Amino acid sequence: MEHLQHPKADWYADPSGKYSLRYWDGATWTGHVSTNGSQEWDDPADAPKAWTSSTDPNVQAVYRAGIDEDVAQWLQAVADQVDQRLDLVATNWRQRPQPETIRACAYGLLLGHLATMYPLAEQQISLVAESHASFVNIPAGNRLGTFKEVAADPARTASWLGPMLGTGEPEAVVRLFADGD
Repeated sequence: MEHLQHPKADWYADPSGKYSLRYWDGATWTGHVSTNGSQEWDDPADAPKAWTSSTDPNVQAVYRAGIDEDVAQWLQAVADQVDQRLDLVATNWRQRPQPETIRACAYGLLLGHLATMYPLAEQQISLVAESHASFVNIPAGNRLGTFKEVAADPARTASWLGPMLGTGEPEAVVRLFADGD
């Protein structure tokens, strides 16, 4: 996981995705926001809690969720492993249609798997699933539950993620969950 030096105070792309820009005061995101040059105020309680310069939607969801820093670091480390884990399943997944969708789906399945393994972290993991921009087609309030159900059943995992990866073999697809949780 990369360790970031906080940038200077300035306007940056809003990591919450609700506005075009949000003001970073050098230590934290503020409620000052802007879209199309029109400045507004967004309750600072709704502002992302930490800085991230990552363009990875999985990492952005972690920081958008506003969860405890130690859990955020853990889930960012998991997000950083998604590509390597997908390589265990299908080495050519990056050449398949919609690799970003594959990456997001794999991360969702990993969140479901981790929530089952670590029930004390489930509430915070759920906040990440709810905050992920790619999961809007899954009913709000049950996104993590959906991922838990699919991840718990190798055949279902294979039927859901396998076609995107070009494999329907449960044994191959469940390699996504191999060691390193």
